[in-house]
Parts: sequence; C-alpha cells; structure tokens
Amino acid sequence: MMLGQTLLEKLEHHQDAVFVDGRGAALPFPELAKRCAEHAGELRALIGGRPRPRLLLAKENGTGLVVALLAALAADAVPIVVDPTISDDQLAILLADCGVRAVLADRDPARLGDRTVQTAEGAWIVRDGPDTAVSAPAPDTALCRLSSGSTKTPACVEFSATAVLNAATTWAAASGLSGRDRILCFAGLYNGLAFNTSLIPAMVSGASLIVSAAPPTGGHVIRMIDEHRPTVIVGFPVLYERIAHRIDSADPQQVRAVQQARLRLSSAAPLAAETRHRLARHDIEVHDYYGTIETGPVTFNHPAADGQGRLLPNAVIALADDRGDGTYAALNIKTTSGATKFLNYPGLFESQLDAGGFFCSGDLGFLEGDRLFLRGRVSGHLNIGGKKLSRELLRECVESVVPAGATVFAGCVIDRDGRDAIGVLVETAGPLDPALIRSRVRERLGASYTPAFVAAVAALPRSGTGKVRRIDTEKFMNELFAKGIDR
Repeated sequence: MMLGQTLLEKLEHHQDAVFVDGRGAALPFPELAKRCAEHAGELRALIGGRPRPRLLLAKENGTGLVVALLAALAADAVPIVVDPTISDDQLAILLADCGVRAVLADRDPARLGDRTVQTAEGAWIVRDGPDTAVSAPAPDTALCRLSSGSTKTPACVEFSATAVLNAATTWAAASGLSGRDRILCFAGLYNGLAFNTSLIPAMVSGASLIVSAAPPTGGHVIRMIDEHRPTVIVGFPVLYERIAHRIDSADPQQVRAVQQARLRLSSAAPLAAETRHRLARHDIEVHDYYGTIETGPVTFNHPAADGQGRLLPNAVIALADDRGDGTYAALNIKTTSGATKFLNYPGLFESQLDAGGFFCSGDLGFLEGDRLFLRGRVSGHLNIGGKKLSRELLRECVESVVPAGATVFAGCVIDRDGRDAIGVLVETAGPLDPALIRSRVRERLGASYTPAFVAAVAALPRSGTGKVRRIDTEKFMNELFAKGIDR
C-alpha cells in the first residue's frame, strides 16, 4: 500500500476541509495535496535512483512539515519525523545510524550534510557519503517516528502504511471525527498524541486542522481557541494548566469558546488536581488518551471518568502476572496500529514482544472491565509531560560535568502545580555548578529535559548493600525541592 498516494487522495476528496498553520495561513486540503504532489517531484529529482531513501524532518508545526512528510511518502522515500528541538548530538547519531540521505530542519545546516539543494519548500541538506545505517527498513515500512522511552538514544520506530491508517481510522471512529470538526492542535505533530489523534485522522475524516507553531502562553491559547472555535482541542497537560490559569480572567465569549469544544484531549499524564478544579468551575472537562509510540492509541477516556478510559476496539491489554484481585501489573499491549521494528536498534523491539506478540510497554496498571488505570512504570525511565527519557542517559549526561567519583541520581520532582519535572541529586563533597549541568542537558538532550532542580548532597539514601534506594531518594529530593533552591 502506498501511504502517500492514499493520503493525497483523501486530501483531494475532502474539498471543504482546510489546514491552518501556526501563522494563520489557511490552505484547503485539495490545494495542500497539489503542493505535496509538486514537492514530491522535486524530491524524486533530489534523491535520484536511490531505493526508498530515508529523509529526516526536524520542522516545527506548520505547512512546511506536512508538505514535506506527504511529499516524501509520495516520492517513495521513508520520512523520519523528529522533534525539532532534538539536540545536535542526538541528531548526529540518528543521521548516521539510520542512514539518512537528506534533511529538512529548522537549524543551522552546517553539521547535517554535504550540500544544500534549494526547493520550493525550502533547503534540503543532502548527505552524499556511504550508507552508514545499522539496518535496512522493513519492506513494508512507510515512515518512522522517534521514541526515547526504551533506549539510551532515541529509537527510530518503523510503521507500515497499514498501521498508520489503522491508528487514524480507529481513532476517528472512536472520537466521532467528521468533516464538521475543526481540530486545534497544540502538540508537536511529530508526537503520537498529535500524529495519531489529529494529523492523520484529520486527513482520513475530512476534519479541518489548525496547528500551533510553538507552545503559546495562556493568553494566546485562549485567543486562538476564541478565534478558531474548534470542536476538538488537543494538547499535553501543560496546555490545560495554562488555560486554567487564565480562564477566570478571560472574556465570557472566550470562556464559551473553550466550553463549546465537544472534546478536549490530553495525554495520559495526569492533570494537577488544582487544574481540574479550576476548569470544572467553568464546566470544562478534559479527556485522556493513552497509547505508546510502539502500539499507537490504546484507550480513550470519554466521557471523562476515573482512570485512563476504555480500550479502543483494535486494542487488547494482557496483564503480566495478573492475580485477578485488582492488584496492578505490567501492561502488555497488542493493537492493529503497532510498530514493525526499530531501525537503529536491530532486534530490540522484537525482544520486547511476549510469546503472544504483545508489546511489553513497561507501564504498570490494572483493568476494571475494559477501563484502564495506570500506576507508574516498571522500567527506569522518566515520563515528563508525556515525554519519556532514559534515566541512564540523563545520568551519563550529568556525570560528564560533575566531580569525578560523584554519584548522580536522576528522578522526578513534583512542582507546586502538581506537574512532574526532572530533578537531579549529586552525592559529592566537591563544588557543583547547577547552571553548567542544565546547560549540558539542554545541549545533549534538548531543552524540554532541562532539570527543574539540581542539588549536591553529602549522602544519598542507600540500602544495607550500598545501593541507592530510588523511592527514598525521590522522596528526599522532593523534600529539598519544596524548599525552592538549588544547592
């Protein structure tokens, strides 16, 4: 199945739908399809006769990203869609390990390739050297997206056309999307929340799609909602925190615009109690979505109730070591929208499947009927506002700038608004520079993983065998964080 051709045909069919980028430029779906087809011709000339070359897209939300994605698909290339804020170090590793042949990015191209080719959609940076990929894409792979939750560096996750369309059609049916809807999406289109509930479902259903180019302030969020009058709002918990902080002072018509959206969707990361309380005073309810990048959408919490919602029709969860007494267990998941493999970690994805082909998600939870309740993670990874990060990778990053022999602990702290943030404790007698630690993390891992709290301590809580006790250390770190200062 040619995913690019299928999606272009959908765009041509939905003549009344429009795509609106973060700067307000509106493009009817048929015109978007025409622009994509024209750029596909440019990409065919750029890549020459190379079979299914990998093209990396590191663009902010906007028309340019969507056109490049669909054009790459139509040109029979394999697009790799990544967070535009990915660090230079991680991007360099991806380019090499995935055998990327050309890059379209919102950054200085000097380190990205060998030459620049100008097109109607911007400058592509071409890499002319030998193929350095650690593996080839699966024969049915249509596109790739990144996961940072189960590997030290981001895993390049492969998806077939069938998986992409199954995720979109299942979500569109479950959420009732149609040509009458207007989706206002504040999440990055590279992320599963936006990709699986907004970008591809809009093309499939004919819903209009408006995207925000960057995380806006609370006032700007309210104004965008008032201007576009969406029927569906999509964003991570921080979006709803910003709405909650401004809703009491907003104009009545702005409040009504938020209220009149039939669906306000967030990730499974919990909203702070104060946020829910403020929104509830205005009869504003937020609905959770749960999924993983490896499986696609799994549950939908609508109408809103306790837990993460009911299983979608194409999803099955098996509880590892389930005792049948409501005790939480590891979640193993199978859907029709699952990944094929990791391009840059051969064999790793396959090792995370159980004997029945269920993906071992690393999440903990339990089921009451078909309703899911999450209870944390099995593995040593952090989940910050819906983004996952390897503790080991963060710890190694910090260790590169602290005194030799220091012990680094990376964990979660809870801020005064109830949000998860990154905290770092360093067991050392030497001097510590929190600003240097934050700078190094931003440089290597990206700004979204900058620690909110950094402190030096004389001793970390340890067991009798000398191992750091994670639960006790996170509790200790949160007690220090509550005092409000690095040290």
